[in-house]
Amino acid sequence: MSSPTPSSSSTPPVPSPLTSFPTYHPQLLTALSSATKLASSLPPDVDFHRSLDRRFARTVDSCAGRLLALAEELLRYSSASASDEKDGKDGKGKAREVLLRDREDVEDRFGAVVDVTDSLLERADTALDEMMGRVSKPLVEVKEPARRRETARPKQLITPSGKLAPEILNARIPKPQLLFPHPPNNYPPAHWHPQLRSKPHALVPLGWKAEGEDAVLLEGRKTAHPYALEIVRSQPPQGALAPAVPREPKGFGETPFAWVDTTEKLSEMLEQLRTAKEIAIDLEHHDYRSYWGIVCLMQVSTREGDWVVDTLALREELEVLNDVFADPSIVKVLHGAHMDIIWLQRDLNLYIVNLFDTYHASRTLSFPAFSLAFLLEFYCNYKADKRFQLADWRIRPLPQEMLDYARSDTHFLLYVYDQIRNDLLQRADGRPELVQKVFDLSKDVALQFWEPERYDAHGEGPNGFNRLATKWNKHFFGAKEAAYRAIHAWRDRIAREEDESLRYVLPNHQLFALAEQCPRDGKGVLKCLQGTFSLSQSKVDELVELIRSTLDLEKDKERERREKAVEVEMKSLQIDNATAKGDPSNRFALLRSAEDEVMEVAGEELPVSLPSVDIWGTAGDSIAASSSSLFGTALLTSNHTIPTIVAHSSSLFGNALPSSSSEQDARFKATIEQVHSSLFLAPTVIPLTETKSAPEIVTAAATAEVPFVPKSARQTKEAQDDRNTIVVVGQKGNKKRKRELQLDDIVAASTSAAPAAETAGPDDLAEDQFPKTSAEDGAFDYSALPNLLDDDPATLGKKKSKKQRKNKSKASFQSSDFKKPPKPRTEPKTGNRSMTFK
Repeated sequence: MSSPTPSSSSTPPVPSPLTSFPTYHPQLLTALSSATKLASSLPPDVDFHRSLDRRFARTVDSCAGRLLALAEELLRYSSASASDEKDGKDGKGKAREVLLRDREDVEDRFGAVVDVTDSLLERADTALDEMMGRVSKPLVEVKEPARRRETARPKQLITPSGKLAPEILNARIPKPQLLFPHPPNNYPPAHWHPQLRSKPHALVPLGWKAEGEDAVLLEGRKTAHPYALEIVRSQPPQGALAPAVPREPKGFGETPFAWVDTTEKLSEMLEQLRTAKEIAIDLEHHDYRSYWGIVCLMQVSTREGDWVVDTLALREELEVLNDVFADPSIVKVLHGAHMDIIWLQRDLNLYIVNLFDTYHASRTLSFPAFSLAFLLEFYCNYKADKRFQLADWRIRPLPQEMLDYARSDTHFLLYVYDQIRNDLLQRADGRPELVQKVFDLSKDVALQFWEPERYDAHGEGPNGFNRLATKWNKHFFGAKEAAYRAIHAWRDRIAREEDESLRYVLPNHQLFALAEQCPRDGKGVLKCLQGTFSLSQSKVDELVELIRSTLDLEKDKERERREKAVEVEMKSLQIDNATAKGDPSNRFALLRSAEDEVMEVAGEELPVSLPSVDIWGTAGDSIAASSSSLFGTALLTSNHTIPTIVAHSSSLFGNALPSSSSEQDARFKATIEQVHSSLFLAPTVIPLTETKSAPEIVTAAATAEVPFVPKSARQTKEAQDDRNTIVVVGQKGNKKRKRELQLDDIVAASTSAAPAAETAGPDDLAEDQFPKTSAEDGAFDYSALPNLLDDDPATLGKKKSKKQRKNKSKASFQSSDFKKPPKPRTEPKTGNRSMTFK
């Protein structure tokens, strides 16, 4: 393409067709660096400088036009040569135009600039990887075999939306477990043990119990595991701890393959597996139409061939594979074998010794992802369609697409094992520590031991109602809690009886809907079961009867609890009567009886022994400690005592006490004495009397209570004779601001002498606002303080003036945190106060 003629020396020279890229590359970098520095040195307010200098404006416009034209030409060229474009046209058949005329075009079409730039960078990255040998073609091309199996599979396995067809997700076929010689037992016995008939490659026989060094070696592990000691003592082969040249797998068409569904084919596969040093294993499981779940397929691969075993047809005969699976000289390679180990034990009685889990290897290497799909793509450049992972693997005959997917899980796994083992050795600088670490972590996986789960009535098991409610953040109380537990137990019982999964019998969202609404009729139950199909929709009558009986039983229990509560209340009343009559023995017996009732209502057992201390006993019956950790055993030996000031009278009760000896008068008398002993006395300093006897009761030196003196009876200063006072008329005096009465003024007035109050000036506070003081003892005169009772009762009912009402309305409560609420919408609006409309 042609290039505009450079107008300055800073423009990079355009290479001729004969110029090589290594020669032009340094010149291009120099020109780009110079242009970047010049662009960075431009002032941020270019538009302002354009308005000041027209010559500068023309220069900027000319440079901007050349840059926009060059950028537009580059974008068009890149778009035309992109792989997703055809002859410079988009999918609609129109030429794709990238017009960059001004700043607005750059801002509006900036997305197109970014897309083209990303595409260029990706293509450059790919080209560099190919040049350096980082990218290679797929090692194995998965092609359909020339002779396809005759299968009655659906016409289309994957729908246009990218999802699996319904016939693949949940096939409508008879349940295979109905044809098993030994159907699954969903009600395991109390003392369950593995049904293993023989133990190849055994170090100890079946039923062996760990003792001595073996017990220390298996400490904290499941000793009931039949191969626990063999797994712990196993060591990886010598070749597994050294680097090896990865052996690339062959294509599907070039690798021998066999579908194993008879005992004869199983024997042939077993003979070939005995000669292998490493084998790759994977399982396909189905758990929607079975309570425990069933293993449907087992894929096995060696360096020489692949096998897919029909575990539904050979369920009872596959235990012979322990001759290979338990052989410590053969490495078993699995990925994410946590559940595979459990499924092999539960369905096939198979145990694995000397396991290498590639999941733990990827974790040790800190890969960005740890799935098998990532490892296949990373090491083999093979992308597996993981949508078939959710397929129904009970389908027979198996569709070819599903068979290829199952085969690919183990076909590449041994090559991944070689590559990831070399990476572990390289990470450790050739030392086998990391490889040994993966083997040790894999031992913990192989030591898992499957035991059948029983229903936990306390709700704490893996599928317990407490854990399920916590997971869904649901909380039930009372009758709803009882209904939730009953429905949860019913679902588990039906699933075990019908050999169906819990979610097939009753999904969790339908379970919580029933517990929250507690419908008592079939219509309400069906309303809660809407949405998805479940087996409970055919058992509506059972659910209705279950919910009704549970609610009725809970109602009866609630009534019994209320009756028990009433009985306990009656017992407490009897205790109060016994206390009033002074019969402590009868009171204690009734108290013990009430405690028994409370325990019975709460559903708890009575403790073995109760303390014999009467909590309602007198002071003489109380238990006192002679020492403590705070004060120790030291007692006060000083002869100084503090006198107790007791008031014998008050203005509230006077000094008259009831003379009757009745029980009610005795209580009233004790109450009056307690009130008098706690009255606040005037703050007069009283000398303490030293004596060795009990504290002295001081009554003479203390005033019982400060009496209230009405305002009319208080002593006021005599009015001065103002007949000789000269009054100046016609002169405006300076009006002084009234001072508010503060606490400091009161204190100052109380401490001042009496003559000073008489000589107070006219600018001081009014005399009746100060409390009177005594010059002899300096006691504070509380009677002179302003009192709330000084208000004239005659003025309480009078109507206040308009000014007072206005000031009161201004002093309404208003807080910065709680604003005045807005007026309600129902209140009629006032007139045009703003005078906006005239």
